[in-house]
Amino acid sequence: LRTWSIGASNLPPETEARRGFELLSERFEKGWMGPVTLLLEAPPGRTVWEERSQRAAVDVAERLAKDPRVAAVQGFPQLVELARRTGTEVSSLEDFPPRVREVAADVVSADGRTAQISVVTRLEPQSREARAHWEELKRAGFPEARSAGLTVLVGGATASLADFDRELMGSLPRVAAAVLALGVLVLLALFRSL
Repeated sequence: LRTWSIGASNLPPETEARRGFELLSERFEKGWMGPVTLLLEAPPGRTVWEERSQRAAVDVAERLAKDPRVAAVQGFPQLVELARRTGTEVSSLEDFPPRVREVAADVVSADGRTAQISVVTRLEPQSREARAHWEELKRAGFPEARSAGLTVLVGGATASLADFDRELMGSLPRVAAAVLALGVLVLLALFRSL
């Protein structure tokens, strides 16, 4: 028994959702519909704006961008690169111009302890390949971030689907055993015989 999550590509070709999916797939990477999300978290008393943390985020993004399964890496590393290009010293969201600050607030928490990196893959979020990529990211870890004292949590659409499947299939042996035991008891009571 193998499980997988279905997506728009599994729908009949004539359905509106499938046609919309195919149009989006022609114009954008499939991972746009459910990017892998990395959450960088600094320890208490520190922020992601510290130089070591910024460098680690950029290093993580550069490593991920070299993977042929990855189409784009966005979020916090882009803010860091923008600040470097403009020569802006950033220690909080307030250091950015107002227009950039609005976008940056979606990527970095107000207290500066957490930041987000979105990894847009070339894979459909529900595909087995996307799940293998997500598991590989979790297993390999992020030594660049660890060396800067950052914790990295891996989430996104693929992670949600994997967690759902694990929860559902993790209970399957118990449910099957309960159904069989109940069936035997009902048959025993009805036929009054083993």
